[in-house]
Amino acid sequence: MPPPPPQIETPIPPPGNVIPTPALLPGLIGLGVQIMRKRSQEEAVEDDSAEDEPET
Repeated sequence: MPPPPPQIETPIPPPGNVIPTPALLPGLIGLGVQIMRKRSQEEAVEDDSAEDEPET
């Protein structure tokens, strides 16, 4: 009978290393603002290119 596979233990960080949720909110809000800006810029580019094309 082969020996059992070795147990791999993942270290659990001590409670002092936990990032509180309110500290993550400004970054999350900033990410949302970036996505909204990018979408509005892409829509503006699409609208400009649609105006240049002749209608059929």
